[in-house]
Order: sequence, then C-alpha cells, then structure tokens
Amino acid sequence: MRLQRIRRAFPWRTAALMVALLGAPVLAFAAWFVWEIEPLQSYYLLDYRQCSKAAEKAGSATEIRWLMKTAQRRKSLPAIPSDVTTGKAGNLSLHLTSAAIKSGWIGLEKSAPELVYSGELKDALG
Repeated sequence: MRLQRIRRAFPWRTAALMVALLGAPVLAFAAWFVWEIEPLQSYYLLDYRQCSKAAEKAGSATEIRWLMKTAQRRKSLPAIPSDVTTGKAGNLSLHLTSAAIKSGWIGLEKSAPELVYSGELKDALG
C-alpha cells in the first residue's frame, strides 16, 4: 500500500529525463577521452593540469616522471606519440608500438621523479 503512494507521488518521467540530461555530458566526455586523446597525452594529462595551475605562481616547480622507452645497451629516451599505444604492460596502461619494437626498443618505464619549472613544463607538454 505504501509503495503505491510513493509511486504516484514521485514523477518517474521527470527523474528519467534528469538522469538522461545529466548523463549525456558525462558520456560525451568519456567518448572524447577514449577516442580523441592520444595514449601519451592521457599519460601526461594530470601532470599538465597540475603544472598549469602551478604556472600561475612565478618560480613554481612541478614534479614529473617522464615516460621513457628502454632497450638493452642503449640510453633510455623519452617516448614520443608514435612510440606508444594503449594496452596493459606491467603497471602502465601503455605499451610500445610495433614500429618502436622494430627499432630495437623493448619496453617502457617511468623515470625517476624530476622537478621542472611549471611554466617550462606547461610549454613542453602543451
């Protein structure tokens, strides 16, 4: 008996419309994030946000861990967008492309934390 009163009192159509209106922007952002952002951009996205905020203060620095491609008997180099693709490799959600593997690179790893001036980092990542 009580459940019928709640059903009549609550406007289900209005609630469904509100969920649809609020859910559409979330779904649009998720689709944009998945299809439009390159894998390397998504790796540095939070660092870019942090350095953008910190760049407003003169002389501020941001800690970053660069994504490095590695190989035996070769010096590690920063990965570039053509070197990485999505996929699980160790604790990263990125792995090397077949072109990078053919070039002799065998893996990806994060560098040691490094402090970089926020303004310079924003320019480098932007």
